[in-house]
Amino acid sequence: MNTTYMPSEQCNQLICELFQYLELPVDQDAMLGGPVGLLIDDSYSIYFESIAPDTLLLEANLGSYPEEDLAFSHLCLKHNQISSDNYQPIVSLTEDQQLVCWLKLSLPAADLSVLLSAFDEVLALSETLLTASTHHQFPEENPRLRLTSVY
Repeated sequence: MNTTYMPSEQCNQLICELFQYLELPVDQDAMLGGPVGLLIDDSYSIYFESIAPDTLLLEANLGSYPEEDLAFSHLCLKHNQISSDNYQPIVSLTEDQQLVCWLKLSLPAADLSVLLSAFDEVLALSETLLTASTHHQFPEENPRLRLTSVY
């Protein structure tokens, strides 16, 4: 993403509500400076960023893409198929071959319940992909997550 927009008041409020719901500290000054991130299980980060005046991006950076794992590549592509799910995260690669899972959320229709649902979907797919790439198997259920820091 080349352009970062100043987060709207509603975007900031929504992120603050999410952090309060998760019982995490909220730093209002950090919210004004651009993307806000959560470190999950000390292994990957999820960022919240305003990418347009009324659009919030949730993006999980999952690390290097395991190019040699064909089954994993198929799993990634499978999750990018069109679905009827309300919130469907997309799996993609950055220019430096980092695997990311992202979802755009349109404001002002979004509220805390919408953000929680979108956040859950990004977390679930991220955990599925990380488990599959680490263990070369497809998990049947996601392990419990531990939020380790906010930055």
